[in-house]
Amino acid sequence: MKNLTIKECKNYQEWDEFIEKSPQHNFFLQSDFFKFNLYDHHLFFLMRNTTPVIGFPVFTNKKQEPSNIPFAYYQGISFSPEIINLKYYREFSWMRYAYEIILNFLIKNFNGLYLDLHPSILDIRFINWFFYKNNQFNYTTNVKYTAIIKNDNYNSIEEIRKTYRKDRIQDLKYANKENFDITYDCDLISFLNLMKETYKKTNETMTDDILETIKFFFTNLGDKLGIISIKKKNKIVGSQLFFCDKYSCHAVAQTTDNNFLNKGVSSLLTDTLINLIFKKNIKFLDFNGCNSVNRADFKHSFGATPYLFFRIISEKKNA
Repeated sequence: MKNLTIKECKNYQEWDEFIEKSPQHNFFLQSDFFKFNLYDHHLFFLMRNTTPVIGFPVFTNKKQEPSNIPFAYYQGISFSPEIINLKYYREFSWMRYAYEIILNFLIKNFNGLYLDLHPSILDIRFINWFFYKNNQFNYTTNVKYTAIIKNDNYNSIEEIRKTYRKDRIQDLKYANKENFDITYDCDLISFLNLMKETYKKTNETMTDDILETIKFFFTNLGDKLGIISIKKKNKIVGSQLFFCDKYSCHAVAQTTDNNFLNKGVSSLLTDTLINLIFKKNIKFLDFNGCNSVNRADFKHSFGATPYLFFRIISEKKNA
């Protein structure tokens, strides 16, 4: 297809204006989120003549490998409304050539790729076809799921709560007996201490990247970072971090004091977040991942529905 070229975007305002109009718009693609030094970033547009029609970022880790930012989702390809509004046979033709150009560019310039695709992008045949022809590269399609509550489906918070599983209702009764205080703040040290407990409980490793990212949230994104905390006698025993964009709330991290696991703290945090986002008239509450058994079970027990998304990773063989 003629008149298609790739241009690096070095203007954050131009990037944000494109993302604002894209159907794949989300907080993790806004420049406010990734303007920091943990991961280098490069922003690109596929241009039709002088008009950007597709945006795609590249994040590279300390080894200069394409990667993702911890706790971030959907930092893949974003389309302009111009493409999405085409008749499908024209959209298909566009996608066929656009993916070919973009993937060739990424492979050539970054020796691989890491694309976390938005749940609205489910047709990945173009990527499969590309790597079938270019089999000198390893290529992995990770099938992922997130859990989402669509607030448009409900008229009240009471209707949402009717979808909770019985053990979640019981948790909220336990929490009510504890007379917890709900606040909307938390200091970095308290959150990190709780997070270390949470990771220890789940036998997970709290890497330096995770630690640095959480520190960045508190020190650089204070005006964008949402916090809900549960206190018992002025001590924080649980906390939830979240970000909001014009369509969605993204629940990025929740921590709980291990001494209060059976007191309904996690369920109270989640219920408080659901209530808060419903009152804000935000369309979607995205729990940002439900890919382990226990996490999926917990998130779906609040009535959240599974949604598929793809994570595409490629590198040169024997790299």
